[in-house]
Amino acid sequence: MSKCWLPIESNPDVMNAYLKSLGVTNPKVEFCDVISIDPEMLGFVPRPVRAMILLYPISPEMDAEDIKTGVMRAAEIKELLNKKDFFFLDKPLGTLVVPWPFYMQ
Repeated sequence: MSKCWLPIESNPDVMNAYLKSLGVTNPKVEFCDVISIDPEMLGFVPRPVRAMILLYPISPEMDAEDIKTGVMRAAEIKELLNKKDFFFLDKPLGTLVVPWPFYMQ
């Protein structure tokens, strides 16, 4: 077994196939691209939205900033979790960094 994760494709078709391989069979559960978070563009996103996965590259500068502001981020995350509206997972997995804020309706 490999000791590192392979990069995950950010293509909705690939992610939907992965969901099915995990046993998710509900046709209402699917991934789609979000082109923009502008209110006009969000109108194109199928509803209801249960979660959003944000994938972006991490640079050394971003890592340094994260270390510097880590305490502030921890406080913000704790505040969101206390509201019980969000679940936040921020885990580096080898070549993959997965910051996932989940909004629960």
